[in-house]
Amino acid sequence: MIPPSGQPSIFSYCSEANVFKRSSVEVPVALPSPAYGKQYLLAGKFAAGETEQLLYIGEKTCCLYKFSSKSGVCKEGNLVEAELLWQSQKFENLGFDFEKPLLASDFDGDGISELLSVDASGAWKLYKFLAGKPAGSWNVIAQGKEAVEDWNFTRGKGSFTAGHFIPGRAQAGVLAVVENGKDRKCSYTLRFYNPSRKQFVPFFSEKTRGYGKITGLDTLGPSDRFFCGNFGENGSPMVMRYNRDWRYDLKEIAFSDSTYHILNNIDFTGYTADHNPKYYEMLKLIPGRFTGNQCSFIVIGHNARNKDYDGKDCSEYEDLPELPGFISLYSFESR
Repeated sequence: MIPPSGQPSIFSYCSEANVFKRSSVEVPVALPSPAYGKQYLLAGKFAAGETEQLLYIGEKTCCLYKFSSKSGVCKEGNLVEAELLWQSQKFENLGFDFEKPLLASDFDGDGISELLSVDASGAWKLYKFLAGKPAGSWNVIAQGKEAVEDWNFTRGKGSFTAGHFIPGRAQAGVLAVVENGKDRKCSYTLRFYNPSRKQFVPFFSEKTRGYGKITGLDTLGPSDRFFCGNFGENGSPMVMRYNRDWRYDLKEIAFSDSTYHILNNIDFTGYTADHNPKYYEMLKLIPGRFTGNQCSFIVIGHNARNKDYDGKDCSEYEDLPELPGFISLYSFESR
């Protein structure tokens, strides 16, 4: 977390006390406050090692950090040291663009994360970090000779998500969802990077031109959020789709070679009194491996004091007696 002060903190789950504990972070290069300019924070295994690194991209500086704890996360005053693996003061030299989505994941299946940059027309570049001394560099390892048609968002709203949508497949895929600006119909595609061809190729059948089939009214939309991880019991992989366009809607889904299928509707249990998180106006789900091999969610719930709350902008929260604000940790269990 980077507060307005610009001094980052890391919160780790302490199983002994069943709480999240804050650790201060020693950062060799000060990070600008989030109040100034656009920023990206991307986690991934960009360099070899057991843990993920954090890539910070700001308008003034870009840094790649590796974190290590000096003592146990349950100890008071625990200090986390940030090792600077790479830094650039000249953002424009990297070829990244704040107006283009940046996705971080292991697209080629080699165990190391790459960066995918896509512009509104569907043109893309794939970057890989090459470690070196005194500093490494980001190199373009592939780029589209032609724009990808289904990644063209100039005709309407769209979203990109990178993740392991096909359990058991080493490579992460790119799920693109777009809403046509004219008729507001949605379409979606799933593509995987082919290292030998240096292209992102369609996963769905050629019979549908690489697009996923739409069955019924409950289709994927650009406002959906997708979570891929070991959410299942015993750490089994799952894919979840979360939508708040109308009300709380969290589903377990799976992709076949032609479409997607809804496996389960997911509700909450174990909450205090009648404080079911799905009834809150604002509900944020933060996925992660906080407690072990099984991924879980930090769930944050609030209600808006604003009477004209539109589901997006809220200037003040309100604690209702029947639905007070909360932060909880939830894990998935099947019934």
